[in-house]
Amino acid sequence: MYFITLEIFYVTEYPEFYEYRIGQETLKQVKRYKGFSKEKMQWAVARALFSMRGIGWNTCQKHLKHHGTIKKQGKWEWIFEMILFEIVLKFSFGILTIDLFLNSSYMKGAGWDRNAFDLYSQSFQSIWYQFLFLAMSGFGVYCGISILYYLNAIPLVALGVYQVSDFPPIFGSLFAATTVRDFWSKFWHQLLYKPCAPLAIKLSHLVTKEKFWNRLVSVYLTFIITGIIHAIGTSFLDWNGPLDYNPNIPSWVPPQITILGTTWHIGRYFYSFIFFPYQAVLITIETIVIELWESYGFGIPKSLAKIIGFTWVFLSQYMLGNCYIDEMVKGGIRLEEVITPEPPLFHFIKNLNLPI
Repeated sequence: MYFITLEIFYVTEYPEFYEYRIGQETLKQVKRYKGFSKEKMQWAVARALFSMRGIGWNTCQKHLKHHGTIKKQGKWEWIFEMILFEIVLKFSFGILTIDLFLNSSYMKGAGWDRNAFDLYSQSFQSIWYQFLFLAMSGFGVYCGISILYYLNAIPLVALGVYQVSDFPPIFGSLFAATTVRDFWSKFWHQLLYKPCAPLAIKLSHLVTKEKFWNRLVSVYLTFIITGIIHAIGTSFLDWNGPLDYNPNIPSWVPPQITILGTTWHIGRYFYSFIFFPYQAVLITIETIVIELWESYGFGIPKSLAKIIGFTWVFLSQYMLGNCYIDEMVKGGIRLEEVITPEPPLFHFIKNLNLPI
């Protein structure tokens, strides 16, 4: 919420001068809403809480289709489909993912020895096991985010607070992720797009006005800001405290830095940050390669291009992806909660301590 607020007040100081919901209002109408009127309050709440990806708004990224333009569905048909496919099935597959984690030698105490995933030069884990670990980890996160999204969406649609069209699929098609750029822009969720991208674009204009370099800098800044958000989250983990996956893990890991006499154990959240700027580097590399390939007029069958693309995306995430997961596990993340998250509404009700 901090970054969303920062985006609202720093990047778009008067969003009502620029943003409106497609099909519900026009920009002219938004500008005419009186302060603290019902219409203005509804617009403001929707803008702050339900437009992180810009779905249904004029600011939406072009490839993020509004659900209503893809498939017309009745409310209860949509709810049944989401419960079955997006919650029950993904929960079931997620449980298998958890089982893989908890029954691996890594989770049973080998997390800080010569088999540690972040010590590649000395790793005795088979490369296929490490590939599987990365793939299942990513799938677990994918399931967890999807389940949380629809657990919040279904009650709101059932109660008539929002329409089916307000909750399009949170993830795109994995088959569209043939480059690292497409993986993040066309497949993965865009929940951090609104708080990160506009801020990065704003800052990039302070660095350079030249169009090419401005766009390049904004890509790097977007991933840097995203990395900061994830690193902040990881920094709050108890570092193996309550879970005791591996009592041999030391209280800190390199690297660490000392600023004005204060030591920061950045090893606890180093990969949570660096994993994201690394994506900008990969995007730069693949863009150069693609541009050179096309400039020389080389041709390649589409099916082969997709195979090469999928292979590139997966291999490029292999090392730092496993390091990131390794860091999260050592930090003490409860893996069960990755798959079975509690919707904020349920969490709020539980904290009321009602006699039920």
